[in-house]
Amino acid sequence: MRSEVELSTIRQSNLSKTFSSGVISGCLSTLLLQPLEVAKTQLQVNKQLKLWNVASHISTNFGVAGFWRGTTVSLYRNMGGMSVFYPSLYLLQSSIYGNDKPSPLGSFTLGALVRSVNCVIFCPLNVVKTRFESGSNSYSGILNALITIRRTEGFPALFSGLMPTIARDLPHAGLNVMFYWEFKSRMPGKNVLVESSLAAFLASFLSCVVTHPFDVVKTNMQNKPFKYPTLLKSSTLLWRKKKMVAFYLGFVPRTGRKVLLSIINWVVLEFIVTAF
Repeated sequence: MRSEVELSTIRQSNLSKTFSSGVISGCLSTLLLQPLEVAKTQLQVNKQLKLWNVASHISTNFGVAGFWRGTTVSLYRNMGGMSVFYPSLYLLQSSIYGNDKPSPLGSFTLGALVRSVNCVIFCPLNVVKTRFESGSNSYSGILNALITIRRTEGFPALFSGLMPTIARDLPHAGLNVMFYWEFKSRMPGKNVLVESSLAAFLASFLSCVVTHPFDVVKTNMQNKPFKYPTLLKSSTLLWRKKKMVAFYLGFVPRTGRKVLLSIINWVVLEFIVTAF
């Protein structure tokens, strides 16, 4: 039986590993996948765009650099978010379940709870990120955007889209963690990185199918909060425009990004925790 001192050392080591993996995966995923996030945002705020012409629209209007609009604020949000998400998930899991695998409901609850707190903390940066990516504003920087939004639209504008963000991210994170742990636990364990990639792919794809409509509503609320002031109003306006199709605008680039993001995040986590 391990001593309390040894158990404490293991917990501290794993906590630092999960924090490091969050920072690294957040940085890598942002730099590699930002073009998909920009494409998704453009498809959702410019209803006339189609999947096959969104790339030419971005390059024509913003240049090649336009594919990385909002990268700086995305780095802050994603690195901060992931460096909080994984350590918090680990602490809750180890505190409640010890070394045992949580039940599917337990996995869903842990992922959803941690992600909900993240949503509230990083919502102002998410609002700024959406506006940078849409190209509908001309802020000089992140701080200028935060100050301008606060001054011209009021403090609540910094948290516009929070409810659909939580409605999207709470089940997405919960389902992602639940599916990942369930798929991973049923694999033979011969190749950790390959199995982590496959489990992450399946978990993220299924989660996106369920939660994408909330992402469309969230994007419109954050980009034009006066036109789309509430979850109900936004949903009604979108339904009137394109029925159910409106709620899956940007599905391909978002799902592609989310799948790759999930693979990067889980594989980096598994690698750091097992290799060091």
